[in-house]
Amino acid sequence: MIYVIADIHGEYEKLSSLLAILEKHAKEYVFLGDFVDKGDKAKEVIGCLTHLAKIKKCTFLMGDHEYAWLQYFAGEERFLDFLIDYGGVATLKSYMGKELDDDHARSILSRKGEARKILSEFLKFCANLKFYYEINDNFLGIHAGINPENKDISLDEHNKEEMVFIRNKFIDSGFFYQGRRVIFGHTAFKEPYIDKYKIGIDAGAVYQEDGYGNLLAFNINKEEFIDYNGEIKKL
Repeated sequence: MIYVIADIHGEYEKLSSLLAILEKHAKEYVFLGDFVDKGDKAKEVIGCLTHLAKIKKCTFLMGDHEYAWLQYFAGEERFLDFLIDYGGVATLKSYMGKELDDDHARSILSRKGEARKILSEFLKFCANLKFYYEINDNFLGIHAGINPENKDISLDEHNKEEMVFIRNKFIDSGFFYQGRRVIFGHTAFKEPYIDKYKIGIDAGAVYQEDGYGNLLAFNINKEEFIDYNGEIKKL
């Protein structure tokens, strides 16, 4: 079986529960990005996935959060505020093993050499992330979506930042990409988003609001969803 999972966001316990349910039948995993930030166990999540890749076929895609981390360390200072405001402090805390407020986190991140050492395992993991994955003839995995204005050109030619950040322009559109239905994350829904052309599987694992807080896998072969409690729902 091939399982697709999105937007773990440091929710290690939910990830562990989900993988334990899927383990028996899983031949391949596809992860759609946003492994860290917001949730408090980024280090454990990355360690778990690094180990998983040694025993199962795994494809890891770039999320907007991984993209922001890489771009910041590549010199794009505009992403520092994003990291501070949207959960990066939790990731830094996880790797440092101590509490940090936003100002202290900002100070550490501004010293990039020091921050690189703290986050070295995470940054090594991020270095090999893909922006999309053609899972089979029927499905394509991507973090946020595809700009419908560019649907007829190769994804290698698309704006990479747009591929991890786009929302409504993609969700409100209707097209197959080279005959494939798109499976995406990034935008959280209380139930899986389903239309003729796309499937959204971010169920807001890290959020506490009513209706969110779930972590889902989509079974490509059976075309069904399974959550971290073992509940199954057909497409």
